[in-house]
Parts: sequence; structure tokens; C-alpha cells
Amino acid sequence: MRHRNFLTTIMIYSIIPLFLGFGIYFLKNLPIYHGQINSLFIFNLVFYQVPDFLWMYAFLNILWIIWIDSINILIFYRIAFLILAILLEVGQKWKILNGTYDILDICAYITAFAVTAVITKTKTKFYVNQG
Repeated sequence: MRHRNFLTTIMIYSIIPLFLGFGIYFLKNLPIYHGQINSLFIFNLVFYQVPDFLWMYAFLNILWIIWIDSINILIFYRIAFLILAILLEVGQKWKILNGTYDILDICAYITAFAVTAVITKTKTKFYVNQG
């Protein structure tokens, strides 16, 4: 990867989604939204599942940036991280861990996993061919 493309890739696929996830997380804690969050499904989806999706998406893309030349290692770490995220949710359901279990969180993790798999498959071919 050329230096400029590498920095752009890090920004677009990792840093921006990470900050968007944190921004939404902090926005939901503003007093103005507290009465409305629980009343509409779209608010719940945006305030709870979208940050989970963005954090997983960003982390999986960081793994891609690190392991772009070793696809087998990348696949191993991605699957391991997805399993860990799902186990943390299950741990919340079984009251082993603090937190609120939500099946939609698991759906967000799996969706982020699938989206990054499709994007990075396409982008890896581009960057490897680019040199």
C-alpha cells in the first residue's frame, strides 16, 4: 500500500467509524434524548446497535490493515474476535458479566463481520495489485 492510500484507508475504515460510534454513545446520554430513546425502535437501533456495529467494524478493519499480507491469520483473528464478542453477550445473558443482553447486539456484530469481509476482500485485491 502506498503511504497516502494507507493513511486514507486507516481513516475511512477505522478511525472515523470508531469516533462515530463513540459520538452516538455519548449523544444517547444527553438528557434531551432520555424520554424518547425507549419509545421508538429507530432510536433504540441507532443509539444501541449502531455503535456496536461501528466499533466491531472499526476493529475488524484495524485487523485487516495489520494483517493485509497474511489473509489466513486475518481470518483467524476476525473469527476469534467475533466469537469473543458473542461470548461476552452470552455472558451478560447468563449474568456472568455485567450488562444487558440484547440479541440485536449479536446481529450488529455479525453484520459488521459480514460487511468487513466483503469490503476487505475487494479492497485487498486492489491494494495487493497496486503494490
